[in-house]
Amino acid sequence: MRWFLAIVLCSCAAPAASVEHPVAASPGTGAGAPAAAAKDAAPAAEQAIALPGGGNALWWDAASSTLYLTDSNASALVAWTAAAGLHPVAQLPADAAGVSLGGIVRRADGTLVVANFGFGTHGGLFAVADGNATALTGLDPARLRVGLAQDAAGAVYSAYFVGGRGKPQHGGVSLVTIAGTAASETEIASGFHKAVGVAATPSAAVVADQTDKAIFKVAV
Repeated sequence: MRWFLAIVLCSCAAPAASVEHPVAASPGTGAGAPAAAAKDAAPAAEQAIALPGGGNALWWDAASSTLYLTDSNASALVAWTAAAGLHPVAQLPADAAGVSLGGIVRRADGTLVVANFGFGTHGGLFAVADGNATALTGLDPARLRVGLAQDAAGAVYSAYFVGGRGKPQHGGVSLVTIAGTAASETEIASGFHKAVGVAATPSAAVVADQTDKAIFKVAV
C-alpha cells in the first residue's frame, strides 16, 4: 500500500522569528490531493533497489535521470541509473568518531554537496566533483548536520543542532555560501531543538524538528 502525507502551513506561534508552525491535513484532502489521483500519476511499475549499506539521503537529478544516495555504512556517495544500476560515485573521508552522512544537493556546476553529521567534532560539508571528495573549510565543526537543501535559485541551506546525550539541544538553519573549497554560513533562524531536515523554496525554508515532532516554515 502506498501512503501519502499532506502538510498545510499556517501562521502560528513558533520558537523562532519569522517561523510558522504547521497543521497536518487529513489524508486525501487539501494539498495532498486524492490518493486515486496521485496513484494515476505514479509510474506504472516500481523497482526495488538493493543497497549494500544504509541509504541515509536521496537526491534525484532529473536532467540525467540519476538517483544519488549517501551510504553511511561505507562512507560513500553512490548513484543509480536505469542503465547502469547502482554504482559508486566517490568515497567520502571517514573519521574515528564514526560516519553518518546527511543530505545531498547538486550544484549548477555539477558538484555534489553532502552533509557530514560529525558527532560534535567534525560537522561540515563535503564537496564531490569528478569522483573526488573535499571537506569544505570555514564551518562550525560542533554543529551536528543532517538536513541539506537547495532552492531553485541555487541557495543552500543547512539544518543543524548541538547538544544531546544529557545536554540541552538547540538548533537552527543557516544559509551556506560556497566559494571553491571554502564555505561560510549565515544563520537565518534559531530556537529549534533538534533540527534534522530542511527543504527550500526561493521564499522559505521548511525545517523539521525531531524533538518537537513538528515542521516549521521560515521566511527568507
